[in-house]
Amino acid sequence: MMKYLPSAQWSITTLVLTCLLTFLFNRIFIDPDDIQFQSLRSQLRGGGGDGDDCGNLTSSITNYDLLTTDNFDPNTANPDLTIPECLPDVFFPLRRTGERAKEIGDDNNDDNEQQQHQQLFPTPVERNNPCWGMLIRDDIILTTSQCSQITLFFDFPDEKVGSIEANPLILEEHELEKMDPRLGFLKANKAPDHHYFVEESTKRTRMFLSLISNPVNGNGNEDDDHNNGGGADVLMTCDDRNRPTAHNFPVDNTNGTTEAVPLSHLAHVVPHDILWKERDMATAPVLVDDHGHRSWTKAVSLDAELKKFSKLMDEYQGPPGSVSIPDAHNDNKQVSKTGALCEAVDPRGHRRQDCFKNYFFRWRHATPFGGMHFFDWLDFGEGRDLMETNDTETMIFHKHSDLKCFRESFDRKKVHYFDDEEREKHEVVLKPSEDGRELVARYKRSDEPVPENYEDDAHLYVWDLENKLYVVDHNWDSVKYGKIKHTAVLAGRPALSAGEVYFGKGGRLTGINWSSGHYRPGITAVSTLYQWMKNEGFNATSLNWMGRSSWNTVKCLKNDWDNVKLPGYNSTSLLRSCLEVTSGPMWFRKEEEDDR
Repeated sequence: MMKYLPSAQWSITTLVLTCLLTFLFNRIFIDPDDIQFQSLRSQLRGGGGDGDDCGNLTSSITNYDLLTTDNFDPNTANPDLTIPECLPDVFFPLRRTGERAKEIGDDNNDDNEQQQHQQLFPTPVERNNPCWGMLIRDDIILTTSQCSQITLFFDFPDEKVGSIEANPLILEEHELEKMDPRLGFLKANKAPDHHYFVEESTKRTRMFLSLISNPVNGNGNEDDDHNNGGGADVLMTCDDRNRPTAHNFPVDNTNGTTEAVPLSHLAHVVPHDILWKERDMATAPVLVDDHGHRSWTKAVSLDAELKKFSKLMDEYQGPPGSVSIPDAHNDNKQVSKTGALCEAVDPRGHRRQDCFKNYFFRWRHATPFGGMHFFDWLDFGEGRDLMETNDTETMIFHKHSDLKCFRESFDRKKVHYFDDEEREKHEVVLKPSEDGRELVARYKRSDEPVPENYEDDAHLYVWDLENKLYVVDHNWDSVKYGKIKHTAVLAGRPALSAGEVYFGKGGRLTGINWSSGHYRPGITAVSTLYQWMKNEGFNATSLNWMGRSSWNTVKCLKNDWDNVKLPGYNSTSLLRSCLEVTSGPMWFRKEEEDDR
């Protein structure tokens, strides 16, 4: 193996030949696409990119921040060398109890190291047999074989999560055959998910695993299992980008020494979504949360991300004739449509759509593209800085609400989306009154009538694709959630209709309209609801139907009923119902503002 020498000792000719030979060796004998679990070779060559910069061979190695077997003793709470900056979140002691020991002593106490030891390992068993772990991924911890056989606790790198229980991870027989018997895994079963979208979750990568067991001492052969370069074995390194990389795991021998177990064999053991190739590592964007904790994700292409948004758009698009978020915000540039969709799929609480369109535009048109998922970019990348400064001068789509797009305001103003329990509580059943002349609405679960309301205090309703009717007082739990929006009821999913509804005493239905800014129903929704009531045998003329000023019989005749593809409805009956309701005495037209 070629030894790296200080650059001053190389002649220009020798340096050129070295680069050429290295290039040819890698091209002929090493195919990066065939190596599932690559090391950071580009960092060893310098530059952190494609490895073509041969001018910093020495500096790229010596600039490592290291943790080695010489400066780490698993039996002490106070290593001789402070653990490098990038490691405390991912390399830590494991406890047999869920609570930390209380801090005792101070820096001036002669017994401070012993007290620190007791704090780090609270129980006598821990102090005699300490366990350390590497957090490879949010839910996977690498540790010793002995420690992997018991339930342990660790402090997750997020203060809001706190202490988490880690249980033994049972490997398959074929995995055990490839696993070094000195090592094992724990699985943190309650580790929080990281979401790209509200319904797409993953676990975050916390550190990288290397096939080079000792890069600093010159052992750069990825097939070598042991350090042949002399000196202390490297356990972990922090590279020029402060990324934590594990090369070996420390195991305490019976003779009191610490042995470094190489990790190259893990390429055949760990889950495939952890097997990162060199090009993935070189381009991996870093995610930094509000407390400075870091994780990594594989870089994505803009084209792939836009295809995901397009697929989501299709999922939130109902059948022709229904009402949906994409249909309600169908502008030429699809900016409003995307903003509304972002509200629905926002993994961090369905923040209001107003600000999304500006930031989505910036993310999409960034040069060069940053390689991050949109919501990762918004909350853990460059987008977070843009929102902190609220750079309104470069905003693309100017509205008054843009001036309120500071992160503090944006993160606070969210639309509450119902869960299944809340939705079920608000399902309403319509039945004829005793004399059959009116309609009475009662909540299905409680059989209580819907409360009386007035014109300036309407309830909102949503009628879903399965003909279920939900009625909610828009002030329901307003102290906690603010005014409820139509999209809250079905979690942004498509519906048959949405608007406001009025009730008299005893749940008597008196009027209905189609005022919904999120869904923006058309005249098709009027006809569909009217036709459904007739199909159910209800007296549809017993209530006031309040449509828009532009909705009339002419609008009915011009509507494309043949394009309506709703099960149980046909174009002929829908046209007939539309003409009947818009020409009847119960039809009222007025201008309305869509703000819900």
